[in-house]
Amino acid sequence: TAEVRARRRASLLVAFARGLQSQRDPAPVLRRVLRRSVALLGGDHGALWLLEPDGTTVRPAHGAPHPLLRGESFDARAYPALQRVLHGGSAAWFARGGVSGAEAELFERLGLAGGLAVPLLAGPRALGLLTVSFSERSRPLGPEDLAFAAALAAQSALALERVRALSQARRAQLAADASQARLRLLADVGRILSSPLDWEMAVHSAARLAVGRLADWVLLDVVEPGGGLRREAAEAAPHASVAPGWPPALPAGGRDAALDEVLGSTLARSWDLGDGEAEARSQHLRALREAGAGTALLAPLVARGEVLGVLTLARAAGVRRYAEEERALVQDLAARVAASLQGARLLRSAERAVAARDRLVALARHEVGTPLSTLDLHLHHLERVGARDEREARRLRAMRRAVARLAHAVEQLVDVAHIADGDLRLRLEPIDLAALVREVAEALASDLEGAGCVVSVVAPERLLAAADRFRVRGVVDHLLEHAARLGAGRPLDVVVAKRHGRAALEVRWRGALPLDVREALACPLERTAPELGSSGRALGLWLSRWIVEAHGGRLTLRARPDGAAFVAELPARAAGAERDAPQNTSPRPR
Repeated sequence: TAEVRARRRASLLVAFARGLQSQRDPAPVLRRVLRRSVALLGGDHGALWLLEPDGTTVRPAHGAPHPLLRGESFDARAYPALQRVLHGGSAAWFARGGVSGAEAELFERLGLAGGLAVPLLAGPRALGLLTVSFSERSRPLGPEDLAFAAALAAQSALALERVRALSQARRAQLAADASQARLRLLADVGRILSSPLDWEMAVHSAARLAVGRLADWVLLDVVEPGGGLRREAAEAAPHASVAPGWPPALPAGGRDAALDEVLGSTLARSWDLGDGEAEARSQHLRALREAGAGTALLAPLVARGEVLGVLTLARAAGVRRYAEEERALVQDLAARVAASLQGARLLRSAERAVAARDRLVALARHEVGTPLSTLDLHLHHLERVGARDEREARRLRAMRRAVARLAHAVEQLVDVAHIADGDLRLRLEPIDLAALVREVAEALASDLEGAGCVVSVVAPERLLAAADRFRVRGVVDHLLEHAARLGAGRPLDVVVAKRHGRAALEVRWRGALPLDVREALACPLERTAPELGSSGRALGLWLSRWIVEAHGGRLTLRARPDGAAFVAELPARAAGAERDAPQNTSPRPR
């Protein structure tokens, strides 16, 4: 009865809606519901037809279309009645005598008496059609049947729209996951390549990261200075590492069609190794094919416009080819490896240059220091046996001072080299700063008097400081000489005192305060030695400031009413500390 049929239709629609809620793939539910719905309507065949992205083609997607229509698509523009259903948004009944043109030919070919077409609507947009065909019935369906078909189409459209949304979400999630994986790979490779590992160890670790994520085999070949290639890394996945002929040898003579093509370019290139054409021209690709690879991707190592080598990735036969985004990823990966390689080469070059400089400094120190020591011994002997007159004695003392200054200059050159390397080491011991200042002032008295400067020293009987005696002596020497140049022809005052728990040395002069002196003591302290100006003060002040700050002290400039003063402060040493053992330190100047 009509009532029974209505209950069946309602029950079917409710079960259909419930079944769709728990399904990620509604295809089985749609096919089952379509079979029962067609039976309830008295039809022979029923199917859902989906509209292609071009907006005109419809193809059967779910259900059981007529056997003659399986897999057949239609251009809806050739069927005006179907066009009206798609764009009109309402169901339509077609009978054999009521259609013409292409629709009449279709009815004739399929042997249909009538058919029902209902649009699948997602809001205002048509997704496709629900069709039910009848072999014998030509009378239109009743209102209840049409309402049932419309409800069925509406539920089907919701299910299809949900599937599309889920599919888009899955694709977006897969794309996001792939993007995250690519970023993680680049970050991991970047972290390894920037680690303190040797470059060879780092690049092997980076190649192992790429194995499994991007490839089954990874090769890295580096261009040698002579133009040939050197195999730097060869990594393979566990299942691929036992392949025959792995790892492959470099092509004979280092020349190869595939490698040469990539080395002459700045872009990655992929090959399908299944057709045999590529490996016929390339020994490199042929070796990968023999190992079991089916596709290969070669990327040049490019850094600052220079091609440094080739990164080769290969996948086993039967695995998908490299996609465009993977090619871009490998290109980025190769660029990071190239930058790391170039950095490693520059570092090695710098290390060789530093080693050569150290050998030269050590040789100069020995070749100059040895004769200076001999000369100093002879002059000391002459002083001890006595000069014929005071004039000769002054000359001998001046010569000894000159020898001492040359020896000190040699040691300064060594200190400059150590400072540039960050390896200035101090031999700290308790020293009497007051006695040291008086000793230096006495030794320089003659030279300072020649500049018209009379030195007066105000100091306590004893003031201990924790310092490197030789280097602090050089600082005192520098400050007195600079003050004498700045205050030529005027007296110098040297004050040694304990201030704020530190041993302080103040060298005062009367005269101008040049800009280069202010800048030398006010600008940030860098490891690179300054350029020497016309006065020659820059290097001495730079070195003095490094030494003082390496002790944990500071060297400053203080303005005075009649001139200025250098002020050097060093950590003080408590009385009795002279019994403490000396120690080596690695200073960290501010």
